[in-house]
Amino acid sequence: MKRALALIGATLAAAAAIVALLLALDLRRFEHRIGADDAALAASATRHDLWRPGQAVPFGAAQGLLGLHDDLAYRHALRLFLLGKPWLTAQVPPLQIVAYRNVAQVELARLVQHDTNPARRSRELNMLGALSTTAISPLDPAHRLNALVRATLSYRDAVNADESDDNAKFNLEVALRLLGNQPTAANSLRGLGGAATESSRYGVGY
Repeated sequence: MKRALALIGATLAAAAAIVALLLALDLRRFEHRIGADDAALAASATRHDLWRPGQAVPFGAAQGLLGLHDDLAYRHALRLFLLGKPWLTAQVPPLQIVAYRNVAQVELARLVQHDTNPARRSRELNMLGALSTTAISPLDPAHRLNALVRATLSYRDAVNADESDDNAKFNLEVALRLLGNQPTAANSLRGLGGAATESSRYGVGY
């Protein structure tokens, strides 16, 4: 009986050692893949395998140990944002672009509700503002005003979340100027910018 128990114990110890070794390899693979796929994102946001390395230990063990859940959620939302091509100014963008923008907006809105990282939350709000900006239509004054107000509020919240975010400050300044040119926006500017736009240093937008 003792020999059987000792054999079982040795087997369990060997199995645990193998799992630990596989988990260590998964951790190294994940850490390497994050940096490589961050670089790949700029070249090809259409890739579906970004930040998804093969894992020997199941149930997302390596991701959980590294505490990457929030970082990966942000990266996937950023990918959707880039696929939505917010720099594309066509009055009638392709349906696929619109679909990406809508999904990105939903994901970013979900993230900002719970993100406790000020810098990352500022970037998420900045992207939300950019997506609202893409919805501006020169053919519908009321819709244009509403989109500008939504964008301005997002940029303002981005600056409030992280006052060092010069890109959000730049976007807020531009949105306020565009809003100020709207004939029905006389009361819409009040309180939207505040002290957030008083800095003389601005970024280059999103």
